[in-house]
Amino acid sequence: MLALLTATGAGAQGVAFALFDGWETEASLHHLDLETGALIRIGPVGRPCTNIDFDAAGALYGIDPVNSQLILIDAMTASSSPIGALGGSIAEVTGLTFDTAGRLWMAARDDALGPSLFEVDRDTGAAVWVSAVDEAYFGALASTGGTVFTASDILATMDTTTGVVTPVPGSDLGIWWTRALDFDDLGTLRGLLLCGPCAAPWDVLIVNPIDFNTGTLTGDSLFASHGTWGLAILHGGIFLDGFESGDLTAWSAGTGALSQIVSVD
Repeated sequence: MLALLTATGAGAQGVAFALFDGWETEASLHHLDLETGALIRIGPVGRPCTNIDFDAAGALYGIDPVNSQLILIDAMTASSSPIGALGGSIAEVTGLTFDTAGRLWMAARDDALGPSLFEVDRDTGAAVWVSAVDEAYFGALASTGGTVFTASDILATMDTTTGVVTPVPGSDLGIWWTRALDFDDLGTLRGLLLCGPCAAPWDVLIVNPIDFNTGTLTGDSLFASHGTWGLAILHGGIFLDGFESGDLTAWSAGTGALSQIVSVD
């Protein structure tokens, strides 16, 4: 029996997705359990992929960092198709987010322009330079309520018109560097965080709530598997009961439609 947790119901966090082996020849898309941190494999993306985000309609977009392309990913099968080249001389992408107006923003390091904010055309993949971004604040992106946040080892807000970054007063994520960010249905900002100096020879990864008013870690952290990359949360509520016996199913708050995300039989 499936029990619906609506977008306003207790514990409705959204369906979280993460990438594994993002820089490898073929990344894989996983469901990320926000209660346990467990990754359940959906399938291969078919190309490298390090950054992902859902638009308001539930379409999953990503970045192929090797071929410098915007791609579209089927969240049910993990298969992907290229939309188009980002252009320029982009060497590294650290953040990707849709804002509430449906505009797609990307934080990326360009060989010629340095750390910068770009607006990406979702139809062509072309990345248009907006402004330079201070290296100290250069990192992952997330958006909520008209505000775009960026995080490296601190949390800040970003003016997408000017690229000006304003640190959240008192923000300090300590030794953690942010690999990915997204908001869940409860309005909690969740970060995929990397501890660079930890646990040699491997870095330590956690998924942790971040207080976006203070920029500090809150609550209990989940240890993420080494090699985990982008984080994206599909909003609208989820069916949880029955997950262990078969299917994870998403509910669209906009249409009321049900769609199977992945079978775990």
